[in-house]
Amino acid sequence: LRSRGLGDVYKRQQQENVYTAVETATLPEAVTKAAAAKYTGYTIEAAYKGSANDYKLILKKDEGKVTAYFSEAGEFVKEETVTSPAAMQV
Repeated sequence: LRSRGLGDVYKRQQQENVYTAVETATLPEAVTKAAAAKYTGYTIEAAYKGSANDYKLILKKDEGKVTAYFSEAGEFVKEETVTSPAAMQV
């Protein structure tokens, strides 16, 4: 066996996080609790699990949508505001 060296390890760490759709019922309890606490009144419209074992949630409240990212342990990572095409028109 030959060692691949640290360069290969670094390259593998740089791979893109790929998200796959999952049923909201299969989300870890820590994720659903964290989302409910941070986004009161929002419902989970769609959920995705990342290849890095994190979660991407599309949350909806009235006409507003937010994409929120959480770790598997329920720690908030980041948020992106979803802008509808209608809202972009002037």
